[in-house]
Amino acid sequence: MTLQKIRSVVSKEMRRFNKEFENTLKSNIFIVDRVIKYGFLRRGKRIRPTLTLLCSHLCGGVNENSFRVAIIAELLHTATLIHDDVVDESQVRRGMPSVNARWKNKVSVLLGDYILSKCLAAMLDVRDFRVFEILSQAARRMSQGELNQIMGNRRLDLSEEAYLNMISDKTAALISASCELGGAVVVADDDRCLGLKKYGECLGMAYQIRDDILDLIGTKEKMGKPVGSDLGNNGLTLPLIHAMSEARPKERSRVLGWLKKGTDGSRREEIVAWVKEKGGIQYATEKSQQYAGQAISHLSDCPDSPYKKALENFVTFAITRHG
Repeated sequence: MTLQKIRSVVSKEMRRFNKEFENTLKSNIFIVDRVIKYGFLRRGKRIRPTLTLLCSHLCGGVNENSFRVAIIAELLHTATLIHDDVVDESQVRRGMPSVNARWKNKVSVLLGDYILSKCLAAMLDVRDFRVFEILSQAARRMSQGELNQIMGNRRLDLSEEAYLNMISDKTAALISASCELGGAVVVADDDRCLGLKKYGECLGMAYQIRDDILDLIGTKEKMGKPVGSDLGNNGLTLPLIHAMSEARPKERSRVLGWLKKGTDGSRREEIVAWVKEKGGIQYATEKSQQYAGQAISHLSDCPDSPYKKALENFVTFAITRHG
């Protein structure tokens, strides 16, 4: 199941979204418009707005605020990606040089701030306190997740529980908010919106764990970034955390020593082989499948429709994708 096929039931809405998203970003600032033309902002998967529009349809149909909150969620996601690349010193994003690689850190930070300001301005147009609350909580959790990741990477002592809490904040928070927003702008049914929120949370967890698996076993062509980049940033992800838990103390010390010194291509291959041997890839795969099952269960009370089926297929896509 491809993302394009899943998105086909809202293809008309996504065409409108893409047009309005670019219009929102337009400015009289030369560097902003140049980055837009550069293509970075056009190459995203548009996962969050797709989920928002699908969830709005699931609750009765899209309206003007459905498009507004979809744009806000993608603006927030885009701003955090730009800032993340500065923090991680990433050179590649979506298969092309990152904004900071092309225009340096100062421009990247200010561009991210500019997009965040657009996000805040767009929130005023919605004029719905529930939307403010959902987005502010998501933004707080995302910042918290990033800070916890930085501290965990520095200490290289991230437990599985701490890792799951971190990706819940860092990734699942905005995916969950995107789903909840899609319902909240259409219906006042708190139970329905809570179900969508939980669906998005579990989907986000499954999606991020799959991302961490692909960082070890994926390809640069499919991922749009160098494979093993998390290892290069001393990132302890679930496959590695589980492998560490299965290893003898001397093995753990040896691998931690490699991570602290930095990992080149041959060393990364050695670590990946070791993680596979210790069952780290298999364990993480099973964990992502568990979250996927939970995500689908939160849709059980929703009536059958093409939109419900698309949301179920989205879960399958999240845990089987290769990029």
